[in-house]
Formats: sequence, C-alpha cells, structure tokens
Amino acid sequence: MNSTRVTQISTPTMEECCRDSSVMSLHACVERVARERHVDDRNLADTLLAMVDATQAALDRGKTSAALIVLGAFTHALDEQTGRHVEPECGEYLRQHADHVIRALGS
Repeated sequence: MNSTRVTQISTPTMEECCRDSSVMSLHACVERVARERHVDDRNLADTLLAMVDATQAALDRGKTSAALIVLGAFTHALDEQTGRHVEPECGEYLRQHADHVIRALGS
C-alpha cells in the first residue's frame, strides 16, 4: 500500500513565540523557524541569528540603545525578506516577537 504522508507546518503560535520578551526567547524562535525551513535561505537565517546575538552582546555590555538599534535592523531585514525568503506567517510571528522584545527593552 502506497500512502502519502502529509506534513503539517509547525509554526510557533504567538503564545509559544512570545512566551517572554527575552532576547534568548527571540533567538530560540528564529532557530526554530530556520530549522523547520520556514526561512529558505540559510545565509539569511544565519544573518538574523547573528543580529539577535549582537543584540544580546550589546545588552551584556549595558548598551541598551545599541541593542535597540540592532533589533531595528533585524526587523528591517525581516520585513524586507518576508514573503521572499521567509514564509509570511512566520515572518509575522518573528516580527511580533521582536516588537515584544523592543517594547520590553524600551520600558
């Protein structure tokens, strides 16, 4: 018997993606989306992850304003690539998660 297996895309729900407003949580979300191939360009995924890492490095140095600038670049890159190399629904999840982190850092 030849059966076709349907694989459902496992995108993070908003609750899973934005469970907290930490940079680590955003990093995990980007990794998950990349691992599940919702980002079809590995270089882009690596770039997004590097931006999140740079955000954390800035925070580790006490440079919140620099972290916010890097997150702004992250959201700009994400906006540019959503619908191209990032599936629209996942791009929206990542964008909302990044916005959640930005709001937390700005308060």
